[in-house]
Amino acid sequence: FPSDDPFQKPVIDVRMSQELNFAFVELRSEEMATAALQLSGTNLCGRPMVIARPSGYVDSKAVAQLAASKLAESEKEKQQPATDTDNALGPDQEGQAISEQTMDSSVVMLGNLVSETDLVGDAAYNDVCEDVMEECSRSGKVIELRIPRDLIDSTVKCNAFVKFASVAEAKAAVALFHGRKFDGRSVSAVLWPEEDF
Repeated sequence: FPSDDPFQKPVIDVRMSQELNFAFVELRSEEMATAALQLSGTNLCGRPMVIARPSGYVDSKAVAQLAASKLAESEKEKQQPATDTDNALGPDQEGQAISEQTMDSSVVMLGNLVSETDLVGDAAYNDVCEDVMEECSRSGKVIELRIPRDLIDSTVKCNAFVKFASVAEAKAAVALFHGRKFDGRSVSAVLWPEEDF
């Protein structure tokens, strides 16, 4: 494996499925993960291994480029004067308008991210919180995460609210998460008013 330090172990963590038929292996760097893909098809205990990126994998360099282009588009739209027709929004455009036109916020709302079953038991809930924190930290420093569990208002249940250290990091998270598949669900990501966090 390519490494600056030959004494560092390339594998950070391994998580096996309960059935022991697949595993998630976290490697020290993206370069090591890319190199590990070449091992696909190698026999292990008489069976060929299938090695691939996890579903929903996004190349970090591509994410950075996408976030930069989305931020540039957003800044360009802010500089253009709005017309009355720009203010007429359909229900599908409302979240997009909040994130791109009307506010700067360090808070992101990730919609459709978790399921009802993720919110029931403490162990499942804690696992989901840990996974969301880990994924969100790709966009920047996470200050706080809130995933409401027992709410009467079903419009915010199954959503995650993430406060980042800066507006730029929040915008990068919107670019990273919006439209991404998570456990078979398409995630929506929009900036959320800081006063509602």
